[in-house]
Amino acid sequence: MRTRLVSLLIITAWLTGGCAGLGEMVMLDPGSLRLDEGETTAQGVRGSVLIVPFDDERSEKGRIGKRIHVGGGHTYYTVLDDKPGRLIAQFLADYLTQKGWQASVTMARPEPDAKDTMIVTGQVREFSADAESRPTSTEISVKMLVALQSRNDARGTTGRMILQGSRLNKVAVFSDRHMEDALRQMVKESLDRLMADATIENGVFQVK
Repeated sequence: MRTRLVSLLIITAWLTGGCAGLGEMVMLDPGSLRLDEGETTAQGVRGSVLIVPFDDERSEKGRIGKRIHVGGGHTYYTVLDDKPGRLIAQFLADYLTQKGWQASVTMARPEPDAKDTMIVTGQVREFSADAESRPTSTEISVKMLVALQSRNDARGTTGRMILQGSRLNKVAVFSDRHMEDALRQMVKESLDRLMADATIENGVFQVK
């Protein structure tokens, strides 16, 4: 009986104290976006794409979300340099490169030129990563909405698309890596859907 009481006290202390958030800021690093071998195409066979880091048009800049702890309090999340637009642009470059494009992120906004290169810009309207921990599990929710524009100066053409997605996960034992995995998987699935509906017309992406 005494052993059970001690165990109960330890568990109670863990739930109410040890799992309390201290309000710290954690930088998430989802890494690069990698496709399975069967999804890839030889690099550079489909043309050249320059991607400008996307503008952050979210109402709240900086952090992208928070985790609510079992014992109370929060942990807040951000990404490198508080710039989700740079992260999403790099994910797009990773994806297009493995799909046969010569794609890269450029920090300088390209000037109009005569090269047959597609230039992609965009605006991040939503990009969030939230989690709520309960005694037996943690629910993870990630969301994204990005307006994309592509242009080809050599052909004088433009195109518009929307990159949108969300994902819900539940894990028994939570770590920040689960948030990173959820973000990466959401972007990959969203790009899969977008590119399945997109075509190349006059050197730019167009939705069917």
